Amino acid sequence: MSIEVLYENEWLLFIISSVILFLATEVGFRVGHIRRSTADESTKSQITAFQGTILGLLALLLAFTISMALSRIEMRKQMVVEEANAIGTAYLRAQLLPDPEKTEIAGLLRQYVDVRLEVVRTGNLQNGITRSEKLHDLLWLQAVAVGKKAPQPFPTGLFIQSLNEVIDMHSKRLRAATDPVPASILRLLFLVAIFGMGR
Repeated sequence: MSIEVLYENEWLLFIISSVILFLATEVGFRVGHIRRSTADESTKSQITAFQGTILGLLALLLAFTISMALSRIEMRKQMVVEEANAIGTAYLRAQLLPDPEKTEIAGLLRQYVDVRLEVVRTGNLQNGITRSEKLHDLLWLQAVAVGKKAPQPFPTGLFIQSLNEVIDMHSKRLRAATDPVPASILRLLFLVAIFGMGR
């Protein structure tokens, strides 16, 4: 089972983790109970110190992991605001363009917003990416047509700049959406947790 499957199903991750940690605790308890009767005081104090060290390492790894996850969540929230601002700016600047491109671009930008909202409602990321990129192409074709028809740097240049920002924000959000906490860090955290619970 890949780590990506666990990312998509939090309850499955919770159940599997709980069972494994419970088993590690139970095995550690039983082995420790058997060995405790034969261990001297020096060995017991060393085991206690080692267990404290492992649990301290677990707490440190957990703190770093939570910090990484929270920073990614905050970054995604900020990108949503930045993308909304970029789309709004492109829409407003499109009003400076000549007809019929102005009307066509405004309609495409409204469709673009609908696609982005549909991805949030349905969770169908791949379909949203495909439709968004098609709309990017159509918007860019309209921008090229406006650039040939009205090559003034003020309205046309401003619109092309804002459209470019919309496309760039799409790429940034796509990267952020597919950038979870690295699986290697989660594996290390999980192994240290099992080892710590088993002591």
